[in-house]
Formats: sequence, C-alpha cells, structure tokens
Amino acid sequence: MSEELHFPPKFVRCVMEYVSTVNYSIVINGEPTKLLDAARGLRNLSELRDEKQFKYHPKCSKMNITHLSFEDDLLIFAKGDLTSVGLLHRKFGNFTDASGLQANKSKSAIYFGGVPDPLKYDIQQLLGYGQGELPFSYLGIPLATRKVKMVEWKPSISKTTARVASWVAKKLSYAGRVQLVKSVLFGVQSY
Repeated sequence: MSEELHFPPKFVRCVMEYVSTVNYSIVINGEPTKLLDAARGLRNLSELRDEKQFKYHPKCSKMNITHLSFEDDLLIFAKGDLTSVGLLHRKFGNFTDASGLQANKSKSAIYFGGVPDPLKYDIQQLLGYGQGELPFSYLGIPLATRKVKMVEWKPSISKTTARVASWVAKKLSYAGRVQLVKSVLFGVQSY
C-alpha cells in the first residue's frame, strides 16, 4: 500500500505503530474492563476481500481498504451498491456484537458519490444513518469525491504551520531550524 502512494518507510512505520496499537476499554458499572485490541475486532472488515460479492469503493480497491480508524473514529468504505454495503454492515455488526461498541447514529453519516437517489434511499434504509454532505473534514483534512481545492486546505495548512512554528521556537536547535527552512523552501527531505 505505502509503495503505491510513495510514502517514506520511516513515515509508514510511525503511522503503522499508531494504527496497530489502538485499543479500547469499556466502562461497566463505573469500572473499565481489560483493554480490547481494536485491530483484532475490526480485522473482520478486512475479511471482505474473500467475499466474491463484495465490491470495494473505487478509490480503495487497489489497496484493499475497507476502513480507516483513529481513536474512536471509524470510516468504512464500499462501492455504493446494496450487496457490498450490506456485507460491510453485517461484518461491522459482528464487531458490535462481539465488543459491545456501537456506532452513535446521531454522530454518524453516509457520504455518497455518484450513487443514484433511489439507491441512496435504499442504502439509508438498510443502515439507518442520515446522509452527510461532502466535503467534510476528518482529522482536520477535507475529504471529497473530487480533488480538494487549495482554499479548502488553507485551515489545515494554517493550523499545521502554526504548530510547526511553535515547535521550532521551543524544540529545535539552530541546525534543526536551518534544516526545517531548507525542507520547506526547497523540498529537501531528511528521511
């Protein structure tokens, strides 16, 4: 997957550490349970690759992506047909049954791209979620079915720039600051 997107190996290792170490604890009668490994519970979504009737979302098929999760957020992807969405929903239901964790329907939404209105209605009836509007922001990044315009990136860029500036002032040595300026100005990478 990372090879197709040309991410540096050091970056991939860092991201995979965060993704693979996510876990949950359920509070029962005010007491937290033992930690549950999230990767183990959601792994059944990845098993959809073995289902002949399941079709990946067109932008996710090359990398066999069915879901992305971060902390208590989960994005689930499938082609916009009833069979694929139904299979995905059933696998997520298995996770819900096993873990006791449920999607909050008031905070969840379905996002469509290129799906006819009658099919949208059928999918919403099957899942019970309302329809969200694109683009929407996930972890500060705008997501859409089209290429995101630079103006939509501006809030994320401003926030990141401000955060990096505060790190520079607090943490980097003079040599580190020079390297940061060179990388920003000239696209130099030190991986």
